[in-house]
Amino acid sequence: MLTQLETRWFGRHEQRALLEQWLLCLEDGLTIKEFCLLLAEHETGSAKKIGQEGLSAPGRGQTFTHVLSKWCDPVVVAAVDAAEQSGQLGLGVKSAIDELDGSQNIMGQLAYVTLVPFLILVGMSLLGAYVSGEILLAMPNATGFAVVLRDGVIQGGPWAASLTLLVLFTISLALPRWSGPMRARIDKWPLFYHYRLGVAAQTLRTLSNLSSAGMTLSVAMKLMNPHASQYMRWHLDRMHAQLSTQTNLGQVMDTGLLLPKSVSNLKVLGDNHQQFSRLLARTAKHHSDVATRKLSRLKQLLPKVIMVASVLMLGTLILTSMMQLLNSIQ
Repeated sequence: MLTQLETRWFGRHEQRALLEQWLLCLEDGLTIKEFCLLLAEHETGSAKKIGQEGLSAPGRGQTFTHVLSKWCDPVVVAAVDAAEQSGQLGLGVKSAIDELDGSQNIMGQLAYVTLVPFLILVGMSLLGAYVSGEILLAMPNATGFAVVLRDGVIQGGPWAASLTLLVLFTISLALPRWSGPMRARIDKWPLFYHYRLGVAAQTLRTLSNLSSAGMTLSVAMKLMNPHASQYMRWHLDRMHAQLSTQTNLGQVMDTGLLLPKSVSNLKVLGDNHQQFSRLLARTAKHHSDVATRKLSRLKQLLPKVIMVASVLMLGTLILTSMMQLLNSIQ
């Protein structure tokens, strides 16, 4: 039970540190057995256990890759395993490190971009309602526009906030799950477009890493499928189906996931099978750069819009209350 918890908490950062250490040992000429011995004797915690399991693996008829499969992401292990079988273990470890480095966590970034401005708007509205209420308390039996506005914010605000949260929650469910021809039309909308770019970059990067480790595109797609979101799986299935009838990389990848310009470039250059890994890596970087740029623009624009709306809400609540108070004094 403890080992299961440890393997679950052996995250991407720990996996990367282990693989980097292994890569250095490979470059220094150490064998897998010597690397496991180093881990078992000089490391602590999970790394020590991995070393111990690696030393005992041959006695159980297993390889070090079998040991890693309990601790590392399946795609990472697959990259190492494919490269080891083709006699390029060092290249496989490098590809596995690249795979761990490439995660953009697009869902987390989109959640941050949308929720933080929303919370600011809610906070400013609550502040405006509170300050306005304190001002109106100075007037017995206050009536007028300021009271109507404040009551509207207090009564309608929770409903508006709940509706907004419901919409955001629905979008968060739809992003990784909704797929098919109808989704292709919605993928041009904000948030959906950003998510599509992130998924495209991740898909291309993983295919590139597995391909460079010696795995065919067909096997790589099958390996990725069980661990992919429903949205990514739909595109992988279409790519795999097209792979059985097409040899051009651009034709294979033309499912609506990639940017049109990238698909066109792949169709022009995608007849050379020896260049598949490089082309996929370059296209992945392009999609990652575009996704980063679009997200940065959204991070700059959305908070400004929400801040203006928040200031207007706060100012309107306070100013109308102040004006009503001054009028009552006169």
